[in-house]
Amino acid sequence: MNLLIRVSINFMKSFVGLFSDDFRSYLRKNNFLLTHYSSLIRRVGYFPGSLSKLELQKQYKKNLSHQRAVIDSIERQELRVTLSLVVVLDVRALDSLSKLVDSIAGLEQSFSNNIILTDISSIDKVKSKVSELNQSPLYNMHIVSDLRAFSGEFFVIRGNDRVHPSLVKCLCYFKPKCGDIAYVDIDKYSIQCGSRHSPKFFPDWNPELHLTTDYIKTGIWGRDISALSRTLTRHGISFDTITKWMTLYYLSCKKIKVSHIPLTLVHTIEHTDDDRELSQECSKAIGSAYNCDIDVVDGYRTLSFSGNNNSPLVSIVIPTRNAMNLVRQCIESIYSKTSYPNFEILLVDNNSDDLDSISYFSSLESSGLVTLLHFGGDFNYSAINNFAVERCNGEIIALLNNDIEVVAEDWLDNMVALASLDGVGAVGAKLLYPNNTIQHAGVVLGYGGGAGHAHKYFPYNEKGYLNRIAATNCYSAVTAACLVVTKSNYDNVKGLNETDLSVAFNDVDFCLKLLNLGKRNIYCAEAVLYHHESVSRGLDNTEVKRVRFLNELKYLQTTWCAYIDNDCNYNLNLTTQRENFSISQSDRISSLNRE
Repeated sequence: MNLLIRVSINFMKSFVGLFSDDFRSYLRKNNFLLTHYSSLIRRVGYFPGSLSKLELQKQYKKNLSHQRAVIDSIERQELRVTLSLVVVLDVRALDSLSKLVDSIAGLEQSFSNNIILTDISSIDKVKSKVSELNQSPLYNMHIVSDLRAFSGEFFVIRGNDRVHPSLVKCLCYFKPKCGDIAYVDIDKYSIQCGSRHSPKFFPDWNPELHLTTDYIKTGIWGRDISALSRTLTRHGISFDTITKWMTLYYLSCKKIKVSHIPLTLVHTIEHTDDDRELSQECSKAIGSAYNCDIDVVDGYRTLSFSGNNNSPLVSIVIPTRNAMNLVRQCIESIYSKTSYPNFEILLVDNNSDDLDSISYFSSLESSGLVTLLHFGGDFNYSAINNFAVERCNGEIIALLNNDIEVVAEDWLDNMVALASLDGVGAVGAKLLYPNNTIQHAGVVLGYGGGAGHAHKYFPYNEKGYLNRIAATNCYSAVTAACLVVTKSNYDNVKGLNETDLSVAFNDVDFCLKLLNLGKRNIYCAEAVLYHHESVSRGLDNTEVKRVRFLNELKYLQTTWCAYIDNDCNYNLNLTTQRENFSISQSDRISSLNRE
């Protein structure tokens, strides 16, 4: 039966593809069709995220034409700064050095210094290789183990990279808008085919993503080369990886301003090993800075805060109307599977009329398992939670839907520890449908013209784009189906918006208000729970609910249009039509010229 449904879904997608863009857009905005379609593909475990290499390359080819238009529109300008190219050269990349030299020679504008940075033990081998390349234009090339003799701006890459011909022009154009450091997107270059492929489109600076995955491996511009020199000297690190410098520099100076240029301006030679084992030195530094245990798993780091001695009281708020069985499953899983020792549960009854549910809720209260609150009036998710939070005793608030079921015992340990870090706002969890596909692993602005869940319907054990399912990292928003935040942060943004967003998008609005305060919102990959989504409330398929949803969507689009147009934790080169991080076929990147 499931196979028949899958075939039907593929046929339906092909059939709909025959219609005009306007009509397809209308279908996507029809809430009745959308909710039923989502329910159908969830039941059969349909996985819409996988694209073939041929499809991805076709997408990237079109995307490159959009990037080219942006680059061509940048006016040529004189290079008025001392901009040094720093090549961090692992001796194992010596054979690729000639390709890098060729790409430097093809630049539209030159660097003032070309510096090969290598460890002392490799200098003789590097000098020998450079001598072999004496026919190549090695303008002002220095082979050093120390950067203290240099000053000014720099751009750092690996020895097995190539650079885009317009790199220097682009850096000169974007650097006035950049902070202390900026990095570019990257792709791979096939020498045999002479083509670029497999792009990596990064989010804007995402500290937790870098600390868990080392996602910035090359292509970094900086205002002051002495900052790079000081970090290398202070930590005495080896020169085989740029990620060590980026990690240690951030941990030692978290107030640095890091910017991002969403153009693929650095190309890695195909078959280069970009994903070497993560540095144990960095893992140790991260564990010390975050006061957690670090484990390296298949190319990313996990953060474990279980056993942390600091256990502030957590107030878990669970709204419900009837739904005795869901509430029982939720409450029992919290008490039987949660390792965190210090919490209270506030169960908020919103006009229950089922006698069995009312009796069960009373028994929970009399047994001391919950504090039972009563909220009258129509269902208003924002108002219910605000009402409960005012009556909480904890310094940490955990908002939880009644259809949540705990999977990972240390879910609350990890979420509370992250929410307690300086600079962190809301923390969300990895939520799974009962068929073990992703329901929530972070929220992206712009999906469907509003917001949606990243990697929705992906298998739970997929790593996701840039490891963003498997690794803890920042998103602009997370869902309030399971959300942890300090009481002070909740109060600072005046809670959830109960006037304009009674049901939909109140969590997105809440998180964006925290983001506007300079907080970062974190998806905690180690906190795993099931979400039996909307079972208790039903689908939004009535006319009243449809109108309400559209009004709340309009509020989100009006209030947060800048984030919807360009989510800083996503990328302009990625699509907003699907939740699978495929490459955008529309010209979203052209907005760079309007900033």
